[in-house]
Amino acid sequence: MRHNKILAALWVAIALILTAVLAGGLARQGNRGGSIKRLSDWNGIDDDWLDSDDDFSDDDGTPLSGEAFAPEGIKGVEVDLNSLAVEITESTDSLFHVDFTSGAKRRCSIRNSGGRLRISEKKQRFPNVPSMLGGAVLIRIPSRYNGAVGVDSVSGAAKASGLSLGSLDIESVSGSASITDCKISVLDVETVSGSIRADGDFGRLDVESVSGSIKITARSPLKGESSVESVSGSVALKMPADSGYTLRWSTVSGSFSDEITGTGGGKRGTSTNADGSARISVETMSGAIKVSATD
Repeated sequence: MRHNKILAALWVAIALILTAVLAGGLARQGNRGGSIKRLSDWNGIDDDWLDSDDDFSDDDGTPLSGEAFAPEGIKGVEVDLNSLAVEITESTDSLFHVDFTSGAKRRCSIRNSGGRLRISEKKQRFPNVPSMLGGAVLIRIPSRYNGAVGVDSVSGAAKASGLSLGSLDIESVSGSASITDCKISVLDVETVSGSIRADGDFGRLDVESVSGSIKITARSPLKGESSVESVSGSVALKMPADSGYTLRWSTVSGSFSDEITGTGGGKRGTSTNADGSARISVETMSGAIKVSATD
C-alpha cells in the first residue's frame, strides 16, 4: 500500500511539472505580437477562414521567419504536415519562399535535394501540444514554375490561391482544403472529414471526401475525365453553361439536379451538354448532387 502511495505521489508531481511547462510555453507564445490568439482558431477550422484574406503576418508587423530558394533545379514541392496550416501563393520575385508564423519554424524541417523542395513538420514527443499552439507555413512560388505541388496533412487546413500549376495534390484527414483563383491542369484533393472548396480554371478533377462537403466552380470547361466522390457530404459543381460534358451520376439516398441541362431525379443516370466531350463522374451515398452554371 505504501508503495502505491509513493507512485501516486510521483505521478501527481510529474503532471504538475508538465502543466507548468505547457502553461509557460503558451504564455510566451501569447506575448509574441498576439499572433497565437488569432491562429488558435485554425484547429477548428471553419468556412469563414477559407474565405478570409489572412496574410500570416504578426499583429505588430514583425517579419515572419523563413528561407528563400533559387528556382534552378526545383521540379516539385512537397509539404508534409501534422497540425500546422499551410497557405500557398505566388511570389513577387523569382524565388521560392518558405515562411513561418511564430513558433512554427522550429517544428519544421526544410530540404532542397534531388529536385524536390520538402517542408516537413517534425514528429513530436507529445503530439497534442503542437495542435494546441496552432501555427502556419506560408509558401510562395514563382509565377514561371508550372510543376507539381503536393500537400499531405493530418489536421491542418490547406489554402492555395493565385497559382498556375501543372498539378496540385492535397490529402488531409480532418483539415479543410480551399483553392481559389488558380489555373491547374490536374487538381487532386482527398479528405476524410474536411470540406473542399475549389474555384478556378481546371483541366481535370479528382476530388474525394467521406463526410466533408464539396463545392467546385470551374471557370472554364473541364477537359478529359474527371471524378468527384463523396459518401455523406453534398456535391455542388458549377461550370460554364456552354461546357461540353457527359456527366454520369450515382447516388443511393441523395438527390440529383443538373440545372444546365434540366436533368434531375433518379438514383443514377447520364446528363449530356453541348458536344459532351468532357467525361465527368459524380458519386455519393447520401449527399445531394447539384450541377449549375457559373455566374
